[in-house]
Amino acid sequence: MGMSCCDPLARRAVVQNLRDAGCSESDTERMLQLLEQGKTTELLQSLKCQRCRLIETLHKQQQKVDCLDYLIYQLKKCACNDKGKCPVGKAIPPQEE
Repeated sequence: MGMSCCDPLARRAVVQNLRDAGCSESDTERMLQLLEQGKTTELLQSLKCQRCRLIETLHKQQQKVDCLDYLIYQLKKCACNDKGKCPVGKAIPPQEE
C-alpha cells in the first residue's frame, strides 16, 4: 500500500510542497490520489513532468536575461566609443547625469 496521508500535517506538507513547486490544484489533487493509492510509478512520472515544465520555463527566462545582458554589453560598448556611435552604426543619444 502507498504512503499514508491520513495524518493531516503530512498531507498538508505534501500539498504545500506541490503548490510551492507550481502544481495546479487539479494536478495536486491527482498526485495526492496517486500517493494514497500507492501508485508510486505514476506519481514519480507526474513529478518528473512538472519538473520538466519548470526547467523549460527556466530556460525561456534565461534566454530573456541573456538578451538583456547582450543589450547592456552593446550599450556599454557604444558609450565607450568617442563619437557615441554603436559598433553596428546606430547613434546613441548622450546620457544625462
